[in-house]
Amino acid sequence: LLNRGVHLLVEKPLCPTAAEADELVRAARSKGLVLQVGHVERFNPALAAALPHVSGPKYIEAVRAGRFTFRSTDTGAVLDLMIHDIDLVLCLVSAPVRRIDALGISVLGGHEDVANARLQFECGCVAVLSACRVGYEAVRRMHVWSPKAFASMDFAARTTTLVRPSEALLRREIDLGALAPATPEQKDRFLEEHLRRQQCQAEAVDALALEVADFVESVRTGRPPRVTGEDGRNAVALAE
Repeated sequence: LLNRGVHLLVEKPLCPTAAEADELVRAARSKGLVLQVGHVERFNPALAAALPHVSGPKYIEAVRAGRFTFRSTDTGAVLDLMIHDIDLVLCLVSAPVRRIDALGISVLGGHEDVANARLQFECGCVAVLSACRVGYEAVRRMHVWSPKAFASMDFAARTTTLVRPSEALLRREIDLGALAPATPEQKDRFLEEHLRRQQCQAEAVDALALEVADFVESVRTGRPPRVTGEDGRNAVALAE
């Protein structure tokens, strides 16, 4: 299709291997075509609410789990589920990966159905990702700790909880060792003053429709899509 001049929106993952993804990226670039990858969580309002507050993250945790769907049986939980969070982590962290420790467990046979990965980046950030496709509860959650804020995102519920330290706490002006034992009311006041919490509930949106609209706009205007072919390729390479 790219060789025939057709713009492409490809469902995630872009390809089973990074080598195949490289072929598509090169073909799109040589033809001047849009190659967008369907990492739909990039269009989730829970992420949009957190992004302005979590630049330069230090630690990320993500859990993605659900029941077995009897589809995607030709691949494992990493390319089926964890690939979403891999893309989000690469979106949040602008540094190369230095080390990966990972474990996969096959429950149904053939491919991993449970996976855990610890990613350490050159900048010092650490991300711990877990995926399970043989669970009883659906979970799509990510926690991000950054120098100036903590964000808890529930992608299924489209909710974001932000916790931002006070300037006094950021400047280390509070001597915690000198604080007297506090009553529950005093503890609550301390948290309200120095660890302010904000909860954001986004309205229901059709993230798939937003994704397609972004693709159409990219084709019409020539601007890069929110999730480029290179982004999709990098997620596959890290998953691999």
